[in-house]
Amino acid sequence: MSKTTVKKLQAALPKLSATEARIGNYIIRNIDNLAFETGSSLARMVSVSEISVSRFLRKIGYKGIAGLKLELQLEAVNERHLTEETSPSDWQDMYSVVRENEMRAIDRLFQEFGSESWRELVRAVADAEQVFVTGFQALKGTAEDFARRLTLARDNVRFLRANDNMLGEWLSFVGDRQPKPYVLVLIDGIPYAGEGLRIAEIAKKELGIKVVVISDETCEWAPAVADHMLFAPSRSGLFIESTVALVLVLNILVDSVARASPVNSKLRLDRWQILMQRLSIF
Repeated sequence: MSKTTVKKLQAALPKLSATEARIGNYIIRNIDNLAFETGSSLARMVSVSEISVSRFLRKIGYKGIAGLKLELQLEAVNERHLTEETSPSDWQDMYSVVRENEMRAIDRLFQEFGSESWRELVRAVADAEQVFVTGFQALKGTAEDFARRLTLARDNVRFLRANDNMLGEWLSFVGDRQPKPYVLVLIDGIPYAGEGLRIAEIAKKELGIKVVVISDETCEWAPAVADHMLFAPSRSGLFIESTVALVLVLNILVDSVARASPVNSKLRLDRWQILMQRLSIF
């Protein structure tokens, strides 16, 4: 149970209306199962309207039930890692558990790489006329690195800096919802950037661009907007969520795209090596 969130809700109860207090008490009693609830299901369980649930969550300080779930996820991570100090003698045992979790995640992903859904994802990225890549917060650098590597495997790859360019790369598409031979590869992880879902919705619903989402296992919004998606487990037991599995997915995706057109990819790699020599930076 998340003690911090429970205390926050309990402290707010005296200031709430009777309906709001019922919602708050239900959440307190069922907080360990909140991950399986939606705003609609919560309203049904408490016998109130969805508007009442939304109003309650805003009053407490959350942007919908997704905001409450995100806070609970972050607290769970913090409570799991910060409750006890670890002495050097315990590190070996501790990291053996981390290793097992990482290896289990990697093994599961290599099984995914043999699936038809993975082959469809690769074909979408390999066959697109143009590929846009974007990532946010701590994963922005990872996304930029992936975009540079993907450029060696295929032509027409652009990193999308939404906050800098305000989606200027898509100005010619505005008002045209017809399907386009373009793909957006969106890379994200907890805590999810607010613009991630908005950019994905703009790409898919307003501009006709296919969306590929590569994220960790707790991304709830991807199925609603993604044409293709793959989840890379991040909870291995480290202080901060691990990016080992995520980086593996991106590396394998670059390799798979290169193998989809090996002659062209080999030519691009040869040309890149020539350019590196001309720059004399190594």
